[in-house]
Amino acid sequence: MEIFLFIGVALLVSSVFLKHSWIYIIAAAISFGTYMNVLDGNILLYALFILGVIFLVVELYIPGFGIAGITGSLATTGALYLYTNDIIYTSFLLMGSVVTGLLFAYLYTKMGKKFNLSPGFILETSLNKKSGFSSVDDYSDLIGRKGLVVSGLRPVGQALIDDVIYDVISEFEIIGVDSEVQVVRVEGSNIYVRKEKSL
Repeated sequence: MEIFLFIGVALLVSSVFLKHSWIYIIAAAISFGTYMNVLDGNILLYALFILGVIFLVVELYIPGFGIAGITGSLATTGALYLYTNDIIYTSFLLMGSVVTGLLFAYLYTKMGKKFNLSPGFILETSLNKKSGFSSVDDYSDLIGRKGLVVSGLRPVGQALIDDVIYDVISEFEIIGVDSEVQVVRVEGSNIYVRKEKSL
């Protein structure tokens, strides 16, 4: 039955890269529920697991590994352990989930899909003069500039560019502190960066 857990992870990753993300989120929730046999009465464990997943997703939008990430990790791990009663098997499930998530994220990236953030967290509409808006902050001159990450990009964080700290978004990968990045595009007030490849 662990296949349903991995399918749920794959669907969750798909929701980040594909349109109509809510369909994939619902499908992921159903897949997780199937794995945890919700119909057999494991509702509390399922709720704990889903709560953990929600906290882990929230952590993507908060710079640094904070309360949301720790809570999410503990909740998902705890729910799986209480469900399996086997620490080794739980470790296998966690590793399998991470590998599945990274594999699908890699495949979507190779297919040219971009990491889409929820409009509830990040403004997706570009407020520019052509659209009839006037923005106070225009960051278009930062395109091509390089900077240093001062707060881990997961994918949102901060980078020091030209001696000024900006809130930036990694195009895909999680980027650690002190990594060199380059601004690749600007949409409204959102500054997107990509990690500089070391020679």
